[in-house]
Amino acid sequence: MKYVYIAALSLAVQSLAAQTARNASMNYNDYPVYSGKDLGLTYTPDSSTFRVYAPSAKSMRLLLYQAGEGGEPQSIIEMDPSKQGVWKAVVKGDLKRRFYAFQTQIRGKWSNPVPDPYAKAVGVNGMRAQVLDLEDTHPANWYMDRRPELKSYNDIVLYELHVRDFSSHPSSGSRYPGKYLAFTERGLLAPMGRSPAWSISASWA
Repeated sequence: MKYVYIAALSLAVQSLAAQTARNASMNYNDYPVYSGKDLGLTYTPDSSTFRVYAPSAKSMRLLLYQAGEGGEPQSIIEMDPSKQGVWKAVVKGDLKRRFYAFQTQIRGKWSNPVPDPYAKAVGVNGMRAQVLDLEDTHPANWYMDRRPELKSYNDIVLYELHVRDFSSHPSSGSRYPGKYLAFTERGLLAPMGRSPAWSISASWA
């Protein structure tokens, strides 16, 4: 999922930059600098505010979808130019779990939809962003969670891996193959009789 999100973010940034640059009448050095901290989605149950930085765009619009892939947009909303090169749209009502994308007008034609570069969640293959209330994503007792004591940063074992591939092979000996719970297991033995790295460093997973 991490790689899908990174790919989607890269795609969105590159698409918006390329689309607006092709329609630009100003030099990059002349672009205004946005000093706000609210780009992307600002969600409340009463309304959702969408902001995207595209200083050279002539027009922008917001597309709202019911699902993370397939189907036509349920709503198309024209965005308003705001300050410092930002475009803005405010949609009344609770949009939680709906999906959205942005479009830029280039030489009179609308570009392909792209996800929000600041999205916290995306749909299938990262092609659409999702309206999300992050408070709803916390597991039970989230605010009671405390990380293990760290005496030195040198004690950290840090690496990237795929959740499924981490433990899906039968030789892992995991009781939870392909699941997040596999990260919590201790005392497992690899085929050669040695403890695999995750059973030693499970407390840092």
